[in-house]
Amino acid sequence: MNAATPTPVVLLVDDDRALCTLARRKLERENLTLVTLHTGRDAIAWLDANEADLVLLDLFLPDMKGQDLLDALAARKRDVPFVVMTGYGDERVAVDIMKKGALDYLAKNVALPEFLPSVVRNALDRLAEQRRLATAESALRERQEAERQFMERLTVLHAVTNELMDASSFDEL
Repeated sequence: MNAATPTPVVLLVDDDRALCTLARRKLERENLTLVTLHTGRDAIAWLDANEADLVLLDLFLPDMKGQDLLDALAARKRDVPFVVMTGYGDERVAVDIMKKGALDYLAKNVALPEFLPSVVRNALDRLAEQRRLATAESALRERQEAERQFMERLTVLHAVTNELMDASSFDEL
């Protein structure tokens, strides 16, 4: 990344300290800032004071469920993109959490540290693409509004021109 592009901040919230250490080793090569926390309360406090581009969230923390953490953030009007990780999930849990907005759902297993960098990069790329799309849509709406205003002025100008032409024709009689 260059100086104009900020380094993405990824928050890893997981009570498995060994996984956090392995994740740090794998993710430190990805040119991002990784913050690791081990409880939901710590994550909420950190997110109250800081911004994260992505949260990697364990569904079962020692002090609360991952969903409770997401609910607490929503109550604070904090919309944070997240990827869920769990060693205890099933298909129903995966579907439920994806419906709640998860960018991805990862089963914790021995391979997780190996593919975590690509999952994080894909999620960050997807988020960047969503921001570019939102910016383009906003610019399009602005252009459409400017065009609508121009057409309104053109219609008024046309009406005034017609009235002047009619008045000019009347004076010639």
